[in-house]
Amino acid sequence: MLFGTTQANWRRRFLSAAADIRLPHAMLHQLRHSGASLDAALRLRSIQQVQQRGRWASFSSVRRCEKGGRLSEQASALSASQCARASYVMTHLDTMLAAAV
Repeated sequence: MLFGTTQANWRRRFLSAAADIRLPHAMLHQLRHSGASLDAALRLRSIQQVQQRGRWASFSSVRRCEKGGRLSEQASALSASQCARASYVMTHLDTMLAAAV
């Protein structure tokens, strides 16, 4: 196994964490799309690099990541405590995931 957990366990933990920070409609596939959108919005990667990293076969599938409107809309809906927690998680995700295994 590449990871020391199952997809079902990862999903359960992800949904539990989302509920803890009051994100009741979170789904695992959002990680794939939100990561690509964030990379594009912050210009961390070109759209071609985003496509390659996400392994999208079609350029049109990843092209929508260039549009930051949905990303901005979702970010503006977060409370101050959710933003603070998200910022914390961004800087500590590697150790959090290592501890979860």
